[in-house]
Amino acid sequence: MYIFVIITMLLSVVWWFYRTHNDQRQFPATLAFFGSCFAYVFTLFVTAHNSIYSYILILPRDIAAVVIVAILANNLKSNKAFFLTACMVGAGVFYGYTYLPTLFFPKKTLDTQGELLVELKNKSQANILQKDLSKWNIVLKPSFNNTTDNDKTTLDEYFTIDVPENVNIEEVFSFLNANANVSNVEYNENYQLNLPHSSNEIKTFSSNYFNDPKISEQWAFEALKLNELSSFLKANNIKPKKRVKIAILDTGVDANHEDLKGNYISTKSSYDKDKQTHGTHCAGIAAAVSNNKIGIASLSPDNAWVQVTSIKVLSDKGWGTQEQIIKGIIEAANGGADVISMSLGGPSDDIRQKIYSEAIRYAQKKGAIVVVAAGNENQSAKNCVPASCEGVIVVSATDHTNNKASFSNTINEVKMGIAAPGENILSTLPNQKYASYSGTSMATPYVAGLLAMMKAINPKITTEKAYSILKASGQDTKNTTQTGKLIYPMKALEMLLK
Repeated sequence: MYIFVIITMLLSVVWWFYRTHNDQRQFPATLAFFGSCFAYVFTLFVTAHNSIYSYILILPRDIAAVVIVAILANNLKSNKAFFLTACMVGAGVFYGYTYLPTLFFPKKTLDTQGELLVELKNKSQANILQKDLSKWNIVLKPSFNNTTDNDKTTLDEYFTIDVPENVNIEEVFSFLNANANVSNVEYNENYQLNLPHSSNEIKTFSSNYFNDPKISEQWAFEALKLNELSSFLKANNIKPKKRVKIAILDTGVDANHEDLKGNYISTKSSYDKDKQTHGTHCAGIAAAVSNNKIGIASLSPDNAWVQVTSIKVLSDKGWGTQEQIIKGIIEAANGGADVISMSLGGPSDDIRQKIYSEAIRYAQKKGAIVVVAAGNENQSAKNCVPASCEGVIVVSATDHTNNKASFSNTINEVKMGIAAPGENILSTLPNQKYASYSGTSMATPYVAGLLAMMKAINPKITTEKAYSILKASGQDTKNTTQTGKLIYPMKALEMLLK
């Protein structure tokens, strides 16, 4: 249907110019063009289940095709040229739209929205469901086989199904919802990193407690009163009871960065590089080695407090699916992460998010606190995932004027919301580089770093208790209702120790 509509639309452009050149009425060709345009929109946006990535690839390509054909058609001079060009265009479009997308953009890249996550009431019934799904050539595959405590979670009851391109996904979804063997069905949603532009306006910071050469560019330390924290730790001779592990679920981390390797511990070698840069930036905010006379500092005064690891859940282009992210949560929890930092997510059409909630509960049972970004859409975080999920601490972003950052989502409609600086945040990049990024992605690892220090002092602290301390000890912003309290590290540790 899609190929037929494209060919009709392009040929109607040729037809319109042909009738114009021959002084004939353009109305039939105009009607054909607009009719095919309507059919194109209906086919692409209504009947298809494309990801955002698909639209980014398809729309510019289709518009370019229409423009090119219009230019060619405008130069037609004779009937012979018209028919020859029409045939060439038709053949070329048919070939291009049939074969080139599968050559350059395999289905797995374009059609992640064609996958469903299905929870069975009893996974021993999988063979029965598989027989029912065979009429669509659909194969059930276990989704999360990396759990270690099957009696503590239902995650091992989930299966992933890849709905073929020629099958109506809504029909399959409805069938599964009505199936007696199925407890839950969700789309395997696709997420992409979304970082706003950084402004040029920043404040500076000065301190006698840090010898890191780029410390003056870390304006957020002024907002967080890091000098007070350093003074408090030194005056009271506060030492950590354990070195806490922060897991950065992201695009990977450059394990060899000069300002990270002293705090870095590898989970898997394939996670120890970062072509995209986002994960390395977040890792530096959470756990750069302070007072090593290199680069930047983090909240921890030295490398006795925290260590950081990477769980790669996003591609080198910043894309990831719900399934990949949940597998990452499970892997981080199994690996002993004390704090799981997730600077990722986005708007979701599914408000249930049962699988995410189950994964978060699994991590909490393993002793981890999960902290996530509120999102950068300037809307309520309740519309975004995983920010809307039960059991997570959600982080909004503030700017250097102590206002809600213009891009930041609001947290007043989620249960556990807090704020941290998120505009023009200097941190580490791969290959010994440093740069400033903006986003709730940058605010989140500040909170993760503080939670790690709290767990280093009290390893058994729960998510709820930690959040109550963050909220009670936090500072007001100029938009506290929307942002939540801005974290105040010294006051939080002071309250924890009481």
